[in-house]
Amino acid sequence: MPIPTLYIYITIFLLPAILLISCITILLTRSYSIKEAKLIGYAFSSYAVALISEFVRHMVPMNQSWWLTEFIVAPFILLGASFTLHTMYIVIAKYTPIPFRFAPIIFYVPVVFMLAMIPIIGLNSDNFYSHTVWYYRDVPFYTTLFFIGFGSISLSTLPILYVGYRRCLNRNIFRLIRFLFIGQLIVFATYITCIVTFTLIPYPPMWPLYLGIFTTLMLFWGILRFNLTSSLANRYQTMMKLTPYAIVLLDEKQRVFDFNDAAMIWADFKVGMPAKDSFILKENILRFQSFMDRLVKENSLRGQLLTIQHAETGRTTYLSCNASVVYLNDGPFYYLVWYDQTSEIERQRQIREMAYVDSITTLSNRTYFNSYILTKNTPGTLILCDLNRFKQVNDTYGHQIGDELLQLFASFFKEYITPPHLSARLGGDEFAIYLHNCTSIDTIESLIYTLRVQCQTKPLTLKDGNEIFISASFGYAISKEPITNLETVLHTADLNMYKEKKHLKNA
Repeated sequence: MPIPTLYIYITIFLLPAILLISCITILLTRSYSIKEAKLIGYAFSSYAVALISEFVRHMVPMNQSWWLTEFIVAPFILLGASFTLHTMYIVIAKYTPIPFRFAPIIFYVPVVFMLAMIPIIGLNSDNFYSHTVWYYRDVPFYTTLFFIGFGSISLSTLPILYVGYRRCLNRNIFRLIRFLFIGQLIVFATYITCIVTFTLIPYPPMWPLYLGIFTTLMLFWGILRFNLTSSLANRYQTMMKLTPYAIVLLDEKQRVFDFNDAAMIWADFKVGMPAKDSFILKENILRFQSFMDRLVKENSLRGQLLTIQHAETGRTTYLSCNASVVYLNDGPFYYLVWYDQTSEIERQRQIREMAYVDSITTLSNRTYFNSYILTKNTPGTLILCDLNRFKQVNDTYGHQIGDELLQLFASFFKEYITPPHLSARLGGDEFAIYLHNCTSIDTIESLIYTLRVQCQTKPLTLKDGNEIFISASFGYAISKEPITNLETVLHTADLNMYKEKKHLKNA
């Protein structure tokens, strides 16, 4: 084979194939998961296979290469054109309210029809001839079928593009469709011209292949030019910007590498600074560092609660955090995502209060009091107390004054009974005290004496200036073993309380 002829084959077949492979590489480095990009990649691949097959067909003897045209070149050219038409349809249908909806499967009918006709036509090496440097088919029926198949696909793009051009609502898409419509008119006009002049000018065999490549390249350039297929970096930045969750990426030294706007609500992040220093308050820094220490140890954290105090208002915020360690270039990066869960925490707290807190006195209620004692499972003392003549106060002054009296009495408990001890309102005018791990009679009597003094010296003052003093009866039961049978201990304390109440009545 003469060297100039080889150069022609490389220029006409291999160089375009390399160009198409380069375009596929560009797609792979961008958002290849988008369907439009996948279809364009398939179209480029089909055309590249057809070009390389044509190169091989012209490099080997004609009687050994006829099957490439029959089984590879022609079907793959039509397949590439169908992929391109399918891509145009998806772009237009996605962004334009088109009046007709049809299954894209019909775009591949010419390919299927061409393959179905191969056994009927039955090409062989005698059906080809050489002219100048090209190998041509000498089967008019096969050639006609191929041209009709390619022409129908090319022609089908025009009404789809026209409808998209007339109905498009998106500015960027409108410009793309206008660009493609004008380009496809030129392609179709060129196609008709080449058919008319084919007998006069020695075009390369399978010349529609280059019109198909040109159409796909126009679509590829248009999608990139009008930014319809965003790069992975752009998509990442869009996700970072639009998500309501705070996202922070730290490098191996826990310095800020990247963050989004939502993260700035909670801390003053700056790229390159240690992440913990962004939280300003010492308490916040210590909590964040503790969180990071645990992340380094466990590699992944899910649903961890991070408490942050606002530097100016002092408001406490509860952040639900997910975090993981990602290894890039042999070094760890820390990916943190969190969102404000304060409302949910407050809602749960309110639910707990409704279940375990007395609404009038804000002391614990009977349910929580009982469960707390059984959970502790230690020795201790139970003190029961009951307000004297409380019903008389309610009947005389009304329930509002009665509630205020209960609140005053509860305030004495809040002042002198602190964790791990517990005080509660059991119901009505009955209160209880649990002294955790305390069995000293002196301590118990001292506490009761203090509460009596409070009752005698701190009355409830009414609006008219009158004062109501509280009087209470106390009874207690000491358990030097862990309290497991709560009812028994409560019963003993209750009996002792009523002994005192009876004594006060007799007095």
